Amino acid sequence: MRSSSSKQGADNNHSVRGHLLTLHQRLQHALGLGSGYHEGTGRKWNFTDFDKQRLAIRSIDSYLDFLSSEMLKHPFVKDSIPNMFDALGSILESKSESVLILASAVAVKIVCDLPSFMVVSHAPDLVLPLSSLLFYHQSQVSLSSATALNVILSNLSSKRENEVWDIFKQRNLIAEILQILKGFSTGDISNERFEKMASLLSKILQKWPPSRLYVYTDTKLLDLLDTLTVSPKASIQSSLLQIYSAIALCRNGAMKVLENGDSLLKMMVDNMDISKPDSIQMEAFNLAQCLMMSEKECSTVIKICGEPVVEAILAGMARMRKFYPSLKEQKKQMPILVKTCSLALITRWAGEHHHYFWKAGICEVLLRLFMDNFNKDYHSFQSLPLREKIGIIQSNEALQTNFCLPLRPYVWDILGHLATNSDEGCNPVMHGHEACLKTLVLCAWLCGLNECDISD
Repeated sequence: MRSSSSKQGADNNHSVRGHLLTLHQRLQHALGLGSGYHEGTGRKWNFTDFDKQRLAIRSIDSYLDFLSSEMLKHPFVKDSIPNMFDALGSILESKSESVLILASAVAVKIVCDLPSFMVVSHAPDLVLPLSSLLFYHQSQVSLSSATALNVILSNLSSKRENEVWDIFKQRNLIAEILQILKGFSTGDISNERFEKMASLLSKILQKWPPSRLYVYTDTKLLDLLDTLTVSPKASIQSSLLQIYSAIALCRNGAMKVLENGDSLLKMMVDNMDISKPDSIQMEAFNLAQCLMMSEKECSTVIKICGEPVVEAILAGMARMRKFYPSLKEQKKQMPILVKTCSLALITRWAGEHHHYFWKAGICEVLLRLFMDNFNKDYHSFQSLPLREKIGIIQSNEALQTNFCLPLRPYVWDILGHLATNSDEGCNPVMHGHEACLKTLVLCAWLCGLNECDISD
């Protein structure tokens, strides 16, 4: 005989399944009201009656609200997913504003709530109607459409990229988005709409390189972006960092934005500061990396703001235990550490930035990536016998626990670049870092031996 708790659990499961079946039947009924071939699109659904459109949208909405990850395993639920997307695509072509407000909100819900593996197969079917609504006069519809498209592009499979790009070209979507963004200068659009459209544009620029030409040749847009670099709003600056990074993925784009890049680079450096949110810092470091992917553009950046850029890179590399003592927090910082270490690889080119790296203490920063809790005076340490120095380094807790192990390849490369490309008048001795450098070299050598032993 089952216990009362087991019986109650079984009753609850039966109730949940019963409610799911009821919602499923209502959904099927509502979608059935619009069953029919939609000429020109090939859709199974053809909703023209506004009341039927509302009923279908509310049925989809209620169904999504009730679904759980466990319920998504049911075959009849899986079978309903394509029908919901197809019906929603038809309803998003409605002529009723009130219906479009509901439908665009449900479009956001369906692409956000369902697992990405389900969304990726069907969400591109919504791209055409959603892209047509970006310029819609009702702001809620436009914002929801931009949000849904952002999610779709984030999960878009490579198999569907050409199809979606063809839709964008057919719709002349890039020109429309640029027109919307330029409306910000005259107060025609809100901050929120600007940010949504900027995010969407940056995703398009990242995925489809041909789209970048439209942007970096639009003088009015570039002038607007340059004006906005002094905006005090963090959300606006975040949007700018995203757009500029996407433009700079193309070398011609990077060269164009650097033509009058003083205000852009000042904004970038300001947002690299440790006081900024991690997400903003990451975007700023990403922009720096995009702008300095080639030697010529790197040289341009260094001429304008070389020392503050180098100081920001080293501050990012040195941030670990000083600001984030717990292991959990340290792991969260790893993406920024990797990004700043990869940025320090600009040392592969000769130039004034080598002087800035030595001056700012690159030796100690690199050593801290091996042994963050090394508290010895470097000069006193170097006066010790070699065997004793080796013993101190090998007993270091951080070294034993492989602290920051993913960053060590960067350390080897940065050290090599500094040794190869720094000119004779630029070295650690003139900045008083010779003892630290010797400690770093010994530590790096011992780590290399240890890693060879592990691989053997």
